[in-house]
Amino acid sequence: MVFLAGSALSGRADSMDQLIIFRAVQGVGGGGLMIGVQAIIADLVPPGSAAATWA
Repeated sequence: MVFLAGSALSGRADSMDQLIIFRAVQGVGGGGLMIGVQAIIADLVPPGSAAATWA
């Protein structure tokens, strides 16, 4: 939701300062998405085959 809010706010920014701040919010949300995806994959993949999955 943070990424979505940052994206919407970035599209409605009225100045460069607002755009920079909203893009920073969007980056925080994107970082959270990446961590979430890695956590889900780590939960689904058996430990013995994890190296092949991450390669």
